[in-house]
Amino acid sequence: MKTIHTLSMFMCLQRLLRCCGIYSLCFLLLAAAVFLPGNVCFADTPNASASASIPWLEPSFNYFYNVMDRFNNTFNVYTDNDEGGNHFYPSGYMESNKNYGNITVNSQWTTNCYSGISCIQVTDKSNVWSGVYWQDPENNWGSMTTGGYNLTGATTITFWAKGQNGGEVVYFFAGGITDNAYPDTFTVTPVPYTLSNTWQQYSLDLSGKNLTHVIGGFGWSSNSPVVFYLDEIKYNLARPDDLRLLLSYEAIQTGAPDKYLRNVSFTYDNALALIAFLARGNTDDLRRAKILKDTFLYAMSNDRTYKDGRLRNAYMSGDIKDSSTGYTRLPGWWDNTAGKWYEDVTNDSTSTGNIAWVMIALLSYYDKTGDNQTLAAAANLGDWIDNNTKDTRNDNKCSGGYVGYMGGYSGFDNAVTKLTWKSVEHNIDSYVAFTRLYNITGVQKWKDRAANAKAFVESMWDTSVMHYWTGTNDDGCTPNKTSIPVDIHAWSVLGLNEHSEGLQWVQNNCDLQSDNFTGFDFNQDKDGIWWEGTAHMTLAYMKTGDTTHAQQYLNQLRLAQTTAKNNNGMGTVAASHDNVTTGFDWTYYNRVHVGATAWRIFAELGYNPYWGQTSSLVHTLYPVTTTSVTPGQKLTFSFSIKNNGSTANSFYFYALIVSPSGKQTYLYASPYTLGAGATVGSNTASFTVPSSAETGTSYYMETIFDSNYNVISYKSFQFTVTGSTQRPISTEQEDWNYSLK
Repeated sequence: MKTIHTLSMFMCLQRLLRCCGIYSLCFLLLAAAVFLPGNVCFADTPNASASASIPWLEPSFNYFYNVMDRFNNTFNVYTDNDEGGNHFYPSGYMESNKNYGNITVNSQWTTNCYSGISCIQVTDKSNVWSGVYWQDPENNWGSMTTGGYNLTGATTITFWAKGQNGGEVVYFFAGGITDNAYPDTFTVTPVPYTLSNTWQQYSLDLSGKNLTHVIGGFGWSSNSPVVFYLDEIKYNLARPDDLRLLLSYEAIQTGAPDKYLRNVSFTYDNALALIAFLARGNTDDLRRAKILKDTFLYAMSNDRTYKDGRLRNAYMSGDIKDSSTGYTRLPGWWDNTAGKWYEDVTNDSTSTGNIAWVMIALLSYYDKTGDNQTLAAAANLGDWIDNNTKDTRNDNKCSGGYVGYMGGYSGFDNAVTKLTWKSVEHNIDSYVAFTRLYNITGVQKWKDRAANAKAFVESMWDTSVMHYWTGTNDDGCTPNKTSIPVDIHAWSVLGLNEHSEGLQWVQNNCDLQSDNFTGFDFNQDKDGIWWEGTAHMTLAYMKTGDTTHAQQYLNQLRLAQTTAKNNNGMGTVAASHDNVTTGFDWTYYNRVHVGATAWRIFAELGYNPYWGQTSSLVHTLYPVTTTSVTPGQKLTFSFSIKNNGSTANSFYFYALIVSPSGKQTYLYASPYTLGAGATVGSNTASFTVPSSAETGTSYYMETIFDSNYNVISYKSFQFTVTGSTQRPISTEQEDWNYSLK
């Protein structure tokens, strides 16, 4: 686990400031004091009971890992209704008398399921042999040239089943569709199981089977009327490197809004996830960043309708590639009543800002790897924005109204409408993307396009009220004043480094207390906290040097990770409660969200995703194997740090102790200065577990700060005290020994 408790560090500094009176003198005293062994600053966290569960960064990345691998650790036939990771369709109905109406397969059953929020109820009223195949594509009896899967490497199919009453005999099988020209390449002979009225796991053996072409992925049959239930049907086949995107929201129910979000991977969210992987940049992060990059490139070239390289606003979670067509899969939901598959018009559409964020993500990947294919893809997206959304109207009824880039396109496939309004947010995104392309290539058109986007942003700044308007109405000229978003003010600071005075308007009009937290709403109606926007503002405050507000809201983000309603202890929920409005045609819900989690990661790292800016110090803290310690035991860590910057920089080590009662103790080591290009290698940091440590106390060794107390890097190890102790944890300095050697 990893933690960055910068707030408590500043609380320590503030205590010293009250003693010293002036910052410069206090800093010198602090710098001198921390060189001495045993100097400890004790800081109480505002909510001690909540802070016993520290909001770590490591769980946030673990959340990303879990979401990204959710459908790829196994090859799933069914886990939940409409899940993006499901494969095959229950379309192959069979009955001796061909009375298929006797069979019902309800994949949306929600009562007493084994796991998740839905399972399958099978009702068969036949008095003769009957059954159902899960097929790919639908109704494929071996006559289709496309579809099917190569599942070589799988050795079992596992599934959970139960009968309505118990004692039901049901046969289960896979493969065996062999009558036509493109058959299954394997057969699992039907295996009879007598079901219990409680959930039991069963399996089908695939050992030695030829799984190069699987079209009948799973099936059941019965010789008499039966009602039974199925859940978690999976092949034990991992596919760690398959192209895919992260599912944006964590569903908690079958109805709205989850019904419409449960398989949606928003393009914007995944651009942020790609950047977050690059920001931390360990080996597995970079592997995952490459998968997301390659998925975006695949989507640009394999749309079912468009051949101009555009991206949709969202894609289906799970496999990006449709097994039958090769086109990218789009999200949606099955309506049992209508018997139809529906898609959402916004998901299928293309927004300018989303394209720009993918450009920024791809350019960040290029900066990291030098991959020219990625650079070319970013440039193609930039050309798409300029060719398709640049406002070229020549009606001069307003000054400066006809610059910048419009909203994009809305509609289903070829029945689309151009969105002629313009957004400050979209144009900030475009400015950054175009500027980064110019900085890399030196090509003048990117500089010109950046200037066009920025000119529009500037036209929306109103000096009379000291804030931005959201953009324009459809005429491209009249300011839209119905709702004023928080993010455009934070993003102006992060993307343009301009109009920081807008942060004060946000503070005055959008800050609120809600659901036991303090944060920012999306706009000025103050109907709930928008956690992504709160992270935006945290970073903007960091950028402007307002450490008081930055740390206040960073602490709230940490608290929300483990105490917000519907939290999972890892990711960040989108909103403090359901139906937080925006003033536009969408709302935010209290669900764990990839986008909100990504921005919280950026806030923890002090990382500006627009420009990929972070400290120049590169830090490695090598792992240790100890997890249990005793009072008096010395803990030593090896580390190396390199300064890639052009000037000297300083860093600090930081350790944290949390007692079982929730009390937190913070320990800071002496500053270490590195010259430009210098490296510190094969060094160690150590401290001794206090003799007063309580049993169960947790120790964390980890964060590196620069001389301005910005987080540079982090690597934590947790230790739990075992053995008896005689007194509670104390502030006695002789208990400590912490030094850089």
